[in-house]
Amino acid sequence: MSSLKADFDELRERIRHGRELGHASFEPIYYLVFAPDQILAVKRQTPAWLSKLHQEGWDVHTFSMCVFHANWTLIPRQTGQ
Repeated sequence: MSSLKADFDELRERIRHGRELGHASFEPIYYLVFAPDQILAVKRQTPAWLSKLHQEGWDVHTFSMCVFHANWTLIPRQTGQ
């Protein structure tokens, strides 16, 4: 498993290279994906990461995508009715 620092450095490298020539006419969106158990470390690092990107001249927009898992209640099937 790679470290958050390595993942962020890879993200910065991809941003620096920009989009490749292709048929689509849209600006790319880059995601930093991490395991749920790393959320606190990510929250602590985010201000420093944003600062670093701003210093490099990027206009950064952040957003969070949270996945909510449903709480399932299992009701036993009644047999014989």
